[in-house]
Amino acid sequence: MGLTDFTKQPEICQLIKGTVKVDTTKPAKKSLVMPIKPFNNLFYSLGNIEELPIKLLRTKTIAMLALVCMLRPSDIAPHSVKINPQGTTSKRIFSADQVTFDDGMKTVGLVFMGIKNDTDRSGFQVKLPAAPQKALDPVSTLKCYMDRTDHIRSSVPGKPVFLTLQAPYTALSADSVGNILEDAISLAGLSHCGYTAKNFRPTGATFAIQLGYDAEMVM
Repeated sequence: MGLTDFTKQPEICQLIKGTVKVDTTKPAKKSLVMPIKPFNNLFYSLGNIEELPIKLLRTKTIAMLALVCMLRPSDIAPHSVKINPQGTTSKRIFSADQVTFDDGMKTVGLVFMGIKNDTDRSGFQVKLPAAPQKALDPVSTLKCYMDRTDHIRSSVPGKPVFLTLQAPYTALSADSVGNILEDAISLAGLSHCGYTAKNFRPTGATFAIQLGYDAEMVM
């Protein structure tokens, strides 16, 4: 390939950084599980999603997806890059093309690319059913958010699902998603309880098991 020192290439350095774990001698701490009821109360209290300010609607949508799909901030805003056919690289974006609603709005199909669970790198697919209570329904909430921001998304490269609030509009970073999830924790009245954005994933998984879902499916 004509490279003077292959190990100095940015992609190889990123691979090394991603493969070599730091602080592996320290035992992993068990993630805290948050109570679900405060979030249900929050979602009910926000009222009609069509009338919510975009910032609050975005917070509700991201919090819902993080709980029911057991997502990390980096699943919603991947850290990974993709190699284009021309050999160039570009940041991977969770785009509108990865979201598919069925005709009756009974389900939404989500494809997450470049996440830890996507072991064969073909896209990790989730089919999410609608909830009977509209205030707790992630399908209609996501559809409402995407419809209300579509006029902005259409002009943003990559058409990211979740956008910044001000021009120039761009895809949210994982840090921004984490901040939004922590805002949701505060709105639910759970601030100062030691919870962070990383607690949404184990909370969603624990609640799914409590509802009787198969452990293998949850995993």
